[in-house]
Amino acid sequence: MAHWLRYACGWFFILTSAVWLTVHAVWLYRITLSTTDVLAQVGLSARTMMHNYWQLLAYLDWPWITQLHMSNFTDSAAALKHFADVKRLLLVNNVVLLVTLPVVAHGLWRLQREKRFWQLLLPMQWALPVAPVIAALMAINFDQFFVMFHQLLFRNDDWLFDPRFDPIINALPESFFLACFVLFFLIFEGWLVLGYIVARRSAK
Repeated sequence: MAHWLRYACGWFFILTSAVWLTVHAVWLYRITLSTTDVLAQVGLSARTMMHNYWQLLAYLDWPWITQLHMSNFTDSAAALKHFADVKRLLLVNNVVLLVTLPVVAHGLWRLQREKRFWQLLLPMQWALPVAPVIAALMAINFDQFFVMFHQLLFRNDDWLFDPRFDPIINALPESFFLACFVLFFLIFEGWLVLGYIVARRSAK
């Protein structure tokens, strides 16, 4: 396999694995429930809200679940379309993750066997500043960043939920999405730091 293709698989693996780990950080949503007024807003217990959250995750994760059903929430047609759009993006993410995982594993095995981890040093050095720079831009104005993020990924305004018709938005506060973005950048940067440390030790 060409070097450039192996490198591309590596970057796609880092990106998609960070997305997958962030989406499945259920513990982060539990913290959100305990540190915000979400439960008061939706009028549900933590256990019931988590049950609905698991239903949402199951819909987003599994291709054979084609209809979103949450026990305590109903949503407008636009909201359901948005969740369907999110599902498609996440399924693509998961497919790319599964495809790149064995390629990356085999590539790392070869680098280890041939003692060539030092070849990752320069790519890691170039990539390390990326996540902090984007995170800094996000910190300056998260609202604008959040809007631009949705405008980049979606070609409609279905993500603009109306709490009167889409009460699920009350269960997904902005603080939760901010925490998700922070976690994503930490995971992404963590992979790069790990790669840099291994490459630097190999170069000695």
